[in-house]
Amino acid sequence: MHNSKGLHPQNTHNQNYDFPELIKACPELGRYAGPNQYGELSVDYSHPKAVYFLNKALLKHHYQIEGWNLPEGALCPAVPGRADYLYHIADLMDRPVGPKVKGLDIGVGASCIYPLLGNSLFGWSFLGTDIDPKSIESARSILAANPKHKKHITCRLQNSASDIFVGLLQSDQKISFTMCNPPFHSSLEEALAGSEKKWKNLNSNKLKKGHEQTQPKSTLNFGGQKAELWCPGGELEFVKTMIKQSLAIKDNCPLFTSLISKKENLPLLEVVLKKSQATEIHIIEMKHGNKISHILGWSFHPSRREVVLPK
Repeated sequence: MHNSKGLHPQNTHNQNYDFPELIKACPELGRYAGPNQYGELSVDYSHPKAVYFLNKALLKHHYQIEGWNLPEGALCPAVPGRADYLYHIADLMDRPVGPKVKGLDIGVGASCIYPLLGNSLFGWSFLGTDIDPKSIESARSILAANPKHKKHITCRLQNSASDIFVGLLQSDQKISFTMCNPPFHSSLEEALAGSEKKWKNLNSNKLKKGHEQTQPKSTLNFGGQKAELWCPGGELEFVKTMIKQSLAIKDNCPLFTSLISKKENLPLLEVVLKKSQATEIHIIEMKHGNKISHILGWSFHPSRREVVLPK
C-alpha cells in the first residue's frame, strides 16, 4: 500500500480520501466539498464544519459507526491520526485481538473515538473515563446508537479532577493498556494561539475561489473545551502526574501510554520515568500530513508481554 500520509503501514487511511464515497456516507459533507488548487475534490480543512463532517463520514464509511454527533464546542478528532495511535499500541502488544484485551482511555471525550476505533479494528474492550459529565453523556449516546460496540465499551465519570487512575479499578482488576490524549496547553490563551497558527497553515491549501469557507481567527478550528485542551502546567505536568500515579496500579496494568504533542517534553518525561524505575520506555513518532507527534509508552512489569490478556 502506498503510504501517502506517513501513517502506520496498516492504517486504512493511508490512501487518499474517496470523497464521492464519503459524501454518500455523509451527504452533509458535500456542502463543504469542492476542487482544491490541484483540481481534486477536497474540503477546506480550516473550516470546523468541514472537519466535523469529514470525520463523521470516515467513521460511517470505514467503520459503520452510526449516530456520531458531538455537542457544541467539543473536540473533533481526526480519525486517521487516532487510528494510528491504536495501531502502534497493537504493535507494542504484539497485535493481540479480541475483547479479552482491555484498554483504559483516559479522557475519552464526547467523541468516544478511541474505544470505537479500537473495538472496530481489533475487537478490544474499553473503559473510557472523563471528568466532564457532558462528555460522558455524549459518549454514552453514541454507544447507544452502536449496540455491537456498546457491549464492549463502558464510559465512567472520574469525579476527581486531580486523580487519573484512582477510583477507577478494583484492587484485583486487570487491564491490558492505558492510552490518553492529554490537554497539551497550559491556558486558554495558549490554546487560541495554537489554533490560530494551525488555521493559518491550513489556509495555505484552500479550495478554489467560490468554494472557500471563512472562519473567525478566534475560534478553535477543531473545537475543544477546557478539560480537552488545557490544564495547569499543560501536557508536561499532566503526563508527569500520570506517570507518578501509574505506579499505584503498576500491578494492574503492563503497559501505559500517552500522546505527546511537544517533542521538547520527551527528554523531561524520560527522566521522570527513569526515576520511577520504569522497566521499559518507548517513544514512537507519528506523522499525519505536516503534523508530527509522539507516543510515550512505559511499563513497570518485568515480563509485560506475558500479561497483555488479563485473566
